[in-house]
Amino acid sequence: MRKLIVIFVILVSGLTFTIGACAKAPAPTSTPIPTVTAPAPTVTAPGPTVTVTAAPTPTPTAAPTAVSAADFYRTHTVTIVANSTAGGGTDYGARLLAAYWNEVTGGTMIVKNEPGGIGLVAINQVYSAKPDGLTIGTGELGAHLVGYALLGSPGVQYDAKKFNYFLQYAPEERVLSVGINQPYKSLEDLKQAKGLIFGISSAGSVAAGGTAMILEFFGLDGKIVAGFRGADIGLAAAKGEITGYLYNTSIIKKDIEKGFVKPPFLSMSFERSPVFPDTPAVRELIKPSPEQEALLKLYVPLTMAKGVFGPPGIPEDRVKFLQDVFIKITSMAGFITQAKLQFPQWVPADAGPKVAEMISAAMNSPKEVLTRFEELSKKGG
Repeated sequence: MRKLIVIFVILVSGLTFTIGACAKAPAPTSTPIPTVTAPAPTVTAPGPTVTVTAAPTPTPTAAPTAVSAADFYRTHTVTIVANSTAGGGTDYGARLLAAYWNEVTGGTMIVKNEPGGIGLVAINQVYSAKPDGLTIGTGELGAHLVGYALLGSPGVQYDAKKFNYFLQYAPEERVLSVGINQPYKSLEDLKQAKGLIFGISSAGSVAAGGTAMILEFFGLDGKIVAGFRGADIGLAAAKGEITGYLYNTSIIKKDIEKGFVKPPFLSMSFERSPVFPDTPAVRELIKPSPEQEALLKLYVPLTMAKGVFGPPGIPEDRVKFLQDVFIKITSMAGFITQAKLQFPQWVPADAGPKVAEMISAAMNSPKEVLTRFEELSKKGG
């Protein structure tokens, strides 16, 4: 039955095709009648057989190894910002570190001098620098970085406890000396004098606080005058513009050699300076009161040496690398020989972790001691 139906359909289809082919087209009229042709049925031939094969599982590969700190510093340039003018001790130290940087790391280091704000501008710049370890700073840790923060100096835009610290080198005591033409030969002579004038760089500084402590501890009759930089304060003493000044041992030693000042009368510390072993320390001349002892304990850390530091947030491996590199550099015989030309007192440098600990201790000093020292530091006009 199914076969008969199929045959019938085929015959009918053929008959329809024949009739359609033989029929004549209708005569045209005024309006042509469009011929509508039904679309031919679409016949789809069976496509080729497609074999689907699963994609091969990729062989796992190790994740790319992060660039080591050593490789990073070998291929990048570091900028060390010195918070001083060219020619001073901080600048000398920065350029000496930069000179040995390539020998130890294979990389490049350049020095940028930024003395603005008596060194404060540079410290702010370093603190806010990109924390990639390529911008670091150098300067006086105690007198500048910590001192400005503790004394609330205008313009401080950093937290001293949050810096990354890499090194402290060339520590020096502060000693008091007087002009070469002054009639005084000892601190006892100064105690008998009237109208003494001591120079400092600026009021509200660690130098101002230390000088005011001397006036108070020893009952000196004198005043403090601001506005003298390290480069010209010795000359001012030689000319008699000031009686004398409190400064670090390297500056005093150079000014003695220039004939500007006399050997120092006092080491403002707990011990004598190795550079001036004949100069007595505070405790040898007076017995400090409890308040004086507390002030001295605060003041001495504020005379911390020159240091190298960086902004918060530097990757830990780069911090460790920098700490190790700077200790290695400052331990090299050639570096030490050249450093002693500028810094007569030389002892092994302190590594970053110890420096951070010292600064944290100073920043956490008792409030009443900080308040009193701040009062003393504001003396000087």
